[in-house]
Amino acid sequence: MNSLSALLLQEWSGGGFFYLARHMKFDQSAADRILRKLDEINPEHCSISESTELLRQVWTLPYYALVYRDGCLRRGANERQYDRFRIELGRKVTEKFEKLLDRCEVDRP
Repeated sequence: MNSLSALLLQEWSGGGFFYLARHMKFDQSAADRILRKLDEINPEHCSISESTELLRQVWTLPYYALVYRDGCLRRGANERQYDRFRIELGRKVTEKFEKLLDRCEVDRP
């Protein structure tokens, strides 16, 4: 799972979704890629430390997608596409966050 954590961090560096969004560029393929990465998170196969690390990484993603929204729209991003991505990102993050949190609580003594 550490590799998945590293893959999520890549979204903040060159070519990653949040790297591009920070530079006011919306890239649908990068948006789809981060959604696929979230789909790959399987809390049942995570240790407590892996779950904790993933929780730290995913909980702010919808916030940053919202923060970068207006800049991307000003630079020509399709509003409907961006909002569709942002809503799906929020849904997936909420789902994974709840399952990861449950995993941490189940393993707590």
